[in-house]
Amino acid sequence: MQRHDADWELYNRFQQGDEAGLAALISLHRENLTSFIQGVLHSADEAEELMIEAFAQLAASGPRFQGRSTLKTYLYRIGYNLALKQLRQRRREPGMSGREIPEASLQAVSAETEFLRQAESRRLMEGMAGLPVDYRTALNLVYFEGMGQKEAAAVMGKTPAQLNHLVQRGREALKQALEKEDPA
Repeated sequence: MQRHDADWELYNRFQQGDEAGLAALISLHRENLTSFIQGVLHSADEAEELMIEAFAQLAASGPRFQGRSTLKTYLYRIGYNLALKQLRQRRREPGMSGREIPEASLQAVSAETEFLRQAESRRLMEGMAGLPVDYRTALNLVYFEGMGQKEAAAVMGKTPAQLNHLVQRGREALKQALEKEDPA
């Protein structure tokens, strides 16, 4: 079953030799994909590199993408797999836990945002950083990327029921982490 949405049309244009199709896809999804990957890795630099790699893999995938999911789901799945691979590599390196947050990623909130919102965002990011990768990813996809359960489940390679369980457990774990940090 092939889907016919704007992303699919752009992808087809690219597959037929129109480089502008890929450029348009990158323009549409670059920022959100980078943000999603950064939510998994907590590194803006690594997220940018893996976003580029995800688009390179999409461009090279050719007939492997058959349109059984949305192109966005397929692209995010590529990004998620790359991020998990990066986390595994980090854990093999001495002294890296895979949960450390580089200072630069904590400064990612724009300067235009009011101070209290920055503090609350930072607190949330720090709380999310302590969650297991599956919980963190499920929460990112559902709440920050706005994906439905079916689409988020496909990105993670889970069933919708499994994703729902991860979201619930992730919310509980995040709530506990935030209460532990600020018992007021």
